[in-house]
Amino acid sequence: MTIRVDAGPDSDELETAELTQQLRRRLLDQGVERADPVSESVTPPGARAVDAVTMGSLLLVVAPGTIAGVVEVFKFWLDRRHGRAIEVSVGDRSVKLTGGTAAEIQQVLDTLTTVPKK
Repeated sequence: MTIRVDAGPDSDELETAELTQQLRRRLLDQGVERADPVSESVTPPGARAVDAVTMGSLLLVVAPGTIAGVVEVFKFWLDRRHGRAIEVSVGDRSVKLTGGTAAEIQQVLDTLTTVPKK
């Protein structure tokens, strides 16, 4: 799972970097196995390529038992200031979260991480 944070329209690169690190620490505190910054040389499994602009991007390794913690972190981070967003990508599917209840965020993540039937 790859996430890309949007700190809002009034944020600069420094603030985006700081907020990404804060989000990373919160995710690791909730039991996410890994939350690695994405560099141009890293291509997440299932992705075609990583954009040249990787500011605010993290590659997450999330165990099934920790997804509820991820949902809570996403909700907390999105609720802190109007205009924030988190784009979540799994393979070639992605969704942009801009808020919602924990149940709504959970449902979106469940749908996104479910392998489509062929």
